[in-house]
Parts: sequence; C-alpha cells; structure tokens
Amino acid sequence: MPTDCSGSSVDPSHLELSYRLSSDDRVLEVDSGWSGFAQANAASGLDPKMVIGQPVWNFISGEGVRMLYRQLFDEVRATQRSRSVAFRCDSPDEIRHMSLSIRPLPGGELAIASSLVERLDREPVELLKVEVPRSDAMV
Repeated sequence: MPTDCSGSSVDPSHLELSYRLSSDDRVLEVDSGWSGFAQANAASGLDPKMVIGQPVWNFISGEGVRMLYRQLFDEVRATQRSRSVAFRCDSPDEIRHMSLSIRPLPGGELAIASSLVERLDREPVELLKVEVPRSDAMV
C-alpha cells in the first residue's frame, strides 16, 4: 500500500489502486493502479514483484498511520462489515482528497481500494518532498 503520500505529482488515474491481503496482512495481489503509482513516484521498492508476499506493514509510513490501519483491519475482520474512510495523500504541489475502502473476504482476507476524490493544485511545500528526512517518532 503506497502510503508515503509525499511523492511527486502523478496522473490522477494512478491514484486509484487496489490490493488484497491475507489473514496475516501479507500482500497477496496488487492491481495495475499500484504499479502506476510506484512508477510515477520512482518507488522501485513498491514494484509488485517486491511487494507480493510481504507484510503490508513494510509499505506503510509512520507508526500512527500503521496503528490506524491495524485498527481498521481488525474492525473489518471482527464485524465482517466493509469500512470506508476519507483521508489526504498530499504531494509537494497537490492536495489530494482520497477514499479508502476495506472489504472483508473469506478466510480473514481483506480487499482494499484507494481512490482519488479531489485533487487541488497548490504552491509547492518543501517539507513534503521525498528527499526531506523523516522520523517515525511521534511528538
């Protein structure tokens, strides 16, 4: 799940992606939107060949974000009800309003889809550039 939203601007069609997780949160399958996002952001570590079979947690940036995703995954599995959440995934020069949908599948698997709701241009924000060093520490 590409969650480092600080990447470069991408074609909005690359901001619609879906993937499937095993009951132990390993990536089982990704769609072409995932590949497009990885290519547009020069994120070779997100190449589908590198992602399939790996824990999804390897691809989610930030402990707070990982904690939120864990809670959502646990809730969907426990209730067997789909869940949708609005979120932002900004780049240095775009504000991106997104939607995350999580759907339960048999055997504890999950189907996850992220899609662009709205994209707004803005003046570039240097702090959001990929090259800026980051930490998982919470303040």
